[in-house]
Amino acid sequence: MPETKTPFEDVTDAGFDVVANQDIGGFEIEVTNRVSTLSGLVTNRRGDAVTEYSAIVFSQDRERWNDTSRYFRAGRPDQQGRFKVSGLPAGEYFAIALDSVDPNDATSADFLERASRSAIRFSLGDAESKSVDLKLATGL
Repeated sequence: MPETKTPFEDVTDAGFDVVANQDIGGFEIEVTNRVSTLSGLVTNRRGDAVTEYSAIVFSQDRERWNDTSRYFRAGRPDQQGRFKVSGLPAGEYFAIALDSVDPNDATSADFLERASRSAIRFSLGDAESKSVDLKLATGL
């Protein structure tokens, strides 16, 4: 008789309950070295590359807006003005480059709501490498 396979459920963010003396068999743990990467160039209004900014990438799903979310990354530019962030799960994201941001505010829902209005939208697949170019946003 063929083995019946149950649907895959990712519990990375939700977790699961374990009761004492309960059989918890049937789990599969997947470890991967396939990492997503987002990179890009940030320019000012004149089209010149900028080398002083913070790039912020965050989920379009507001339920994932918290300070421990794996759906949030921030990056700083290299000497050519390019940023790179990695390790984001597949999903729908916002990206924005800001001239300054208080690290204590960067993951607050109020800040992310304001940032989402000026950010670009994009999708990122599992282990995908993508490039997005951003215009520097000021005054958030």
